[in-house]
Amino acid sequence: MVIGILIALQVNNWNEDRKKLNRRTTITYSLVNDFKKDSLFLNSIILQVERDSTRLKSFEKRLNATSFIYDTIKKIFRYEFPFYVRPDYSFSNTTLISTISDNNDLYPQSLVDSMGVLLKLQRDFERTNTITVDKYFDLLNRTSSYPFENYFFNGSKALRDSVWEKTDSTQMLADFEQLADWKLAYSQIILVSGRDIQRFTEDLKMRLKNLENN
Repeated sequence: MVIGILIALQVNNWNEDRKKLNRRTTITYSLVNDFKKDSLFLNSIILQVERDSTRLKSFEKRLNATSFIYDTIKKIFRYEFPFYVRPDYSFSNTTLISTISDNNDLYPQSLVDSMGVLLKLQRDFERTNTITVDKYFDLLNRTSSYPFENYFFNGSKALRDSVWEKTDSTQMLADFEQLADWKLAYSQIILVSGRDIQRFTEDLKMRLKNLENN
């Protein structure tokens, strides 16, 4: 009779362990899938910001190599400046947040701690981007008097030429310098933060996969 009870308890424990492992596998699959989405998302951002950073640094070389600074800056400002930024950064972290909050014993504490670090990196990234982009848009609004190319309303080239000819040269140079400096700083911040998150996410993804394979 005692042996029967022990066997029943062992079977029950085995069933509970199997349920726990199945639940962990489901969560791990969801986490890894989210990490893949985030990786694609960050890759697209990093590629865009790398292009912007390269262009801005090429502007610096051109300006250092010419004595016609005003004409060069006016051409860059009007036709070549990479104005676009992505304000819509967000991560697929619903499963990550719930896993951290559950306080269960599905994962080793070291993995849960790493999930918490990743979540902090993501939130810092989003917060930094929001602050930086808001400042950048403030600067863009201050330069709204310049008729840049390829915006929604496309009047005539003659109209835009007329406005550019009448711009205050000193003010235009100062506006360009401030906007270019801020955009380059923004690009560097996003590149460093984005790459850090990519590396950390990849490491965490491999650790989760190794856990499931053992």
